[in-house]
Amino acid sequence: MAEAQIIEKRRHASPAVTPQALGWDDKKNVLWMGSRDLRRIYAIDAESWAVVEEREAPGIPWAAVAINGEVRFTIGEGADDDRYVYRYTPEDGFSKMFACPEFTGSYLSEQPNENWRIARLDPQQETPKIEDIAVVPFACRSLTSDGELFWSNYRAKNRIISFALPS
Repeated sequence: MAEAQIIEKRRHASPAVTPQALGWDDKKNVLWMGSRDLRRIYAIDAESWAVVEEREAPGIPWAAVAINGEVRFTIGEGADDDRYVYRYTPEDGFSKMFACPEFTGSYLSEQPNENWRIARLDPQQETPKIEDIAVVPFACRSLTSDGELFWSNYRAKNRIISFALPS
């Protein structure tokens, strides 16, 4: 039996090369994206696909999450790419909050020749059972949701893709 695949809704050119970090800001209704190679962040209006804000980051923006009108980024700094969590607001810019444990932190990766998948689990269970939900037909980087759709980067193609899960 074929495995369920995501239902792609939109595919956009990234406003910058190597899109990496993604975070949905429901207070401002924008998608935050960080470019790995350019070390810049972008706020994107998801309807018009216009960049409404752009700023240089203090390092490589690896991950993002929007919380109460602020954006938190995992930023890699220096030759060793040491990872720190930063707070960002348009009014105050970036402020370093704390170092990641052992200066590391990013994402889990896939096994060679395996499909990329979206799965869920209940972290409150003593031994969480992982339930595969859908196969993602591209090498995705980062994942966020606007409450209706999921968003992910196809970094190798400089694309940002929104999708729904199969029912």
